[in-house]
Amino acid sequence: MFRTKVFKVAYAITQAEGWITNKPGSTYPLGSRSYRLHNPGNLRSSIYQTAQDGGFAVFENDMVGIYAVVYQLTLYAKGGSANVKPTDTIATAISKYSGTTIGTPNFNNYMSIIEKISGVSRNDQVRSLFDN
Repeated sequence: MFRTKVFKVAYAITQAEGWITNKPGSTYPLGSRSYRLHNPGNLRSSIYQTAQDGGFAVFENDMVGIYAVVYQLTLYAKGGSANVKPTDTIATAISKYSGTTIGTPNFNNYMSIIEKISGVSRNDQVRSLFDN
């Protein structure tokens, strides 16, 4: 689907964050919150948001929402974040992104989804997201 690591990780984050569509008979008949807000990464804020809802960014459409996740990862990888450095591991970045603590069951589940879908290792440096 996506060939660049940063897009693969962004897509994996959407899955780990529970971006679920509005399928008939679903537990989420209107879709998950991230689906309804066009915020597949459950970002709290972004320069691309159009509004806030319950502490989460609202985006114009799903594509803008996914690019907001890519943008956040790009900030991490290129040194544009005060919280995540390009030399930090993917695990460190995901811990700060998701608000989960490294080593906890929630973190391990989240990270397992990221690794399985994207093919990156939790031990890779964040700057490696731009290696092809």
